[in-house]
Amino acid sequence: MYNAFMKFAEKLKLLRKEFGFTQNELAKKIGISGNRHISLLEKGAHQPSLESIQKLASLFNVSTDYLIFEDVPRGNSVHVKNPELFDLIDQLVNTDNQQAIDAVKYLIKSSVLRNKIEDVT
Repeated sequence: MYNAFMKFAEKLKLLRKEFGFTQNELAKKIGISGNRHISLLEKGAHQPSLESIQKLASLFNVSTDYLIFEDVPRGNSVHVKNPELFDLIDQLVNTDNQQAIDAVKYLIKSSVLRNKIEDVT
């Protein structure tokens, strides 16, 4: 197996767990059926398609280069479509006020959890 895909496998598993997805949830999010495909990708036993790499990069907000190549740093790029939200995040990004950062993290986590609950119901 090509070594870059072994690294891909490790990154995929790490990102999936970081985002709190099961293999089945991740498969659904990128439009493939069942968790077996994700399992094979995470084991390095299957090479991802270009389409899967693109969908995973978008979902996890990382570059395709990060997923594929070993020597590419993850980075912190965030694509915010809402201009007002982007401006607010931009204002907060460089603050040293830990209380403000914690408050925003709490609000974001609450919103994400609410969206997950709404998706289930």
